[in-house]
Amino acid sequence: MVEQFDCFAWADEKGEQSLRKWQSGGPNGAAWNADGAPLRCVISLRVPCAGSTVLSVFGNQHALASQTWRLKPGTNELTLQLAARRWEAALSKGARPQSLLALSVSGLVNCEDPELGGGYPFIDALLAGFASGE
Repeated sequence: MVEQFDCFAWADEKGEQSLRKWQSGGPNGAAWNADGAPLRCVISLRVPCAGSTVLSVFGNQHALASQTWRLKPGTNELTLQLAARRWEAALSKGARPQSLLALSVSGLVNCEDPELGGGYPFIDALLAGFASGE
C-alpha cells in the first residue's frame, strides 16, 4: 500500500535533501544544517477504494503529525509538513557525529463501499541522520 515514503529537509539554498537516501553532505551522508527547518514528508499511498485515512507520522516514537485525508482508488500523493520544533525535540543524540530520527508513517484506509471490506492498514519507516556544522 505505501509505494513511497520519504522526507526532505530544506536547508537554505542547498535544496531538498532526501532523508531516506543518506546522500547529503553531512557525516556518512546525513542531512547537513537542517536545524530550524521544517521537514516535508511525501507519501505515495496505493489504495483499492475511495475512502479516507488518518495518516500519522512518528519520529523516535514521538507523534509529529496527524492528518485526515480523502482518498481515491489507485495512487494518492500525500504531503505533510513537520514543524522543526517537533522533529528536533524527537532527535536521538549520542556519540555519533550525527543525530538520528526513526521516522514512520502509518494509518488505516477506510473504504466507503462496505462490500470492499473493513480497513486496510499501512506502515513504512526510514532512518534519517542530521548533522550540524559551519
